[in-house]
Amino acid sequence: MSKEFWDDRYKNEVYAYGEAPNEFLKSWLEENASVSGKALFPCEGEGRNAVYAASRGFKSFAFDISEEGKNKCKSLSSKHQVQVDYKVNAIQEIEFPANEFDFIFICYCHFPPPIKEIAFERFKQWLKPGGYLVAEVFDLSHQECQKLNPQVGGPPEAALLYSPTELAQLLEGLKIHVNQVESTYLKEGVYHVGPSKVVRVIAQK
Repeated sequence: MSKEFWDDRYKNEVYAYGEAPNEFLKSWLEENASVSGKALFPCEGEGRNAVYAASRGFKSFAFDISEEGKNKCKSLSSKHQVQVDYKVNAIQEIEFPANEFDFIFICYCHFPPPIKEIAFERFKQWLKPGGYLVAEVFDLSHQECQKLNPQVGGPPEAALLYSPTELAQLLEGLKIHVNQVESTYLKEGVYHVGPSKVVRVIAQK
């Protein structure tokens, strides 16, 4: 999707995917309270996950191609009296130091195949030794959910979706603790609503 598409989606007052954090992120951080430090949120949109992490004491960093997303994140972070270092840039162009982040959360970051490989190589480089990469993304089988309920969202193109096999390849070099398809019911704003099939990943450098 283009920058214009995301700017149009995020320019409204209502938060497209809600103001609450992703439930998998929330539960994982609650169960792993000892994880702390710097957290990165790629393709972060309106900032709900980065703001939540900042409220838990993380130094939160985020990026997205949408300037409107950054504006919404600024409003949300002000509402919660936290700070998020948010940059507007694409995954292929943004720069962070190697071994910089204690935690990276991949939340519905769906890229075309060549960019997928670039993105995950960069995620692995940016992660500190011992740091965690946690992800929730739509599985290939999610297409059946989309047919039954278009309101559940997610990219329609199979090439943009994931499978545990593909993710294992993309995360080569990390220790994978969890990499599995799960059924869940999404209730995130107006664009992620309904039964869904996702892949959830917990990996460590």
